Amino acid sequence: MIKRMFILFGCCFLYTAVKAQHPDTLVSIKNYLQFMRNNINTHEKTNKIKVSVYDSLIRLGTAREEQLKTSLASLQHQSDTEYPEMIKSFHFIMQSLVMLKMDLKQNNYEHNENSRNEVIYLNKNIPVLIDKMYYFLEIERKLKLSNTN
Repeated sequence: MIKRMFILFGCCFLYTAVKAQHPDTLVSIKNYLQFMRNNINTHEKTNKIKVSVYDSLIRLGTAREEQLKTSLASLQHQSDTEYPEMIKSFHFIMQSLVMLKMDLKQNNYEHNENSRNEVIYLNKNIPVLIDKMYYFLEIERKLKLSNTN
């Protein structure tokens, strides 16, 4: 019963996050990444429940990657080097989540060396990508302020 509640809560949160109208899609992508990281690091859920949440996150990830591309292309401040790196980083994070899910399923929902390495990779790279998003959101905010003055 508790497992079902966790799955239901996770799905409801994801649905709400997808449907919520954020002033900027980068903010919703940042929230998505934070939710992913929180679920990877939680000890309150069994690995079996986590795998079902990862499934949902992976399905949403494809849409989020497209939104990231569109959002970065629409920013006033253009970066020919940083934006492609951010998209590549997001893609690698999604690949790592897929590998984590597969490792857990193949190892009877127990962590092994591969799954632990994926968790380390995700915990290292998700905050870096979120920080870059904050940085470009701040640049965008300052550009909009300077354009209105």
